[in-house]
Amino acid sequence: GGSIEVPINTRIITATNKNLEQFVHEKKFREDLYYRINVLPMHLPSLTDRIKDIPLLIDHFLFQLASKLNKEKQGLSIEAYRKLHHHNWPGNIRELKNVIERASILCPSDRIDADHILFGFELENNMKEMKKLVLKETHENETLEFLMNRYEKEIILEALKSHKSIRKAAKWLNISHSSLIYKMKKLNITLKKELV
Repeated sequence: GGSIEVPINTRIITATNKNLEQFVHEKKFREDLYYRINVLPMHLPSLTDRIKDIPLLIDHFLFQLASKLNKEKQGLSIEAYRKLHHHNWPGNIRELKNVIERASILCPSDRIDADHILFGFELENNMKEMKKLVLKETHENETLEFLMNRYEKEIILEALKSHKSIRKAAKWLNISHSSLIYKMKKLNITLKKELV
């Protein structure tokens, strides 16, 4: 909201997935703006043209996620790598990052398998199936609290089954050991002595 001019020195970095030269020719993009921003053009090939980069990018994303989610860095099975290599990556690196993050969250163990790799269309189908399953198993007199408890119980049971100890399951669920024990009592989850 000031009235005094402040001199600045900036460099604008822009990115596009369109052919701006063609757009200028077709009068869909302003020619003067094109020449102002087109100082040092760089062409970055799509991810499908850089398939060999995928393992390096996956490793980088998994390293970031381990820190972000406060868990050990996961690895990928050969089948998971195979599934990723055969995808056409219309969303390029952003899509790969999202797919890896989704897989990391869905995978309860330290090894991501092909089943955990879900692309957009698969995710939509899975959500539809999950919705059908929830609706199918829901009765008219069941409350939201009852349904949430049932869902939470399934998640906790899956975590305990995958991690073989309450402490490890609590760490994976990102809750304290005492919180998990409280939830287990509340949801009437009992375990064999060796899992405690």
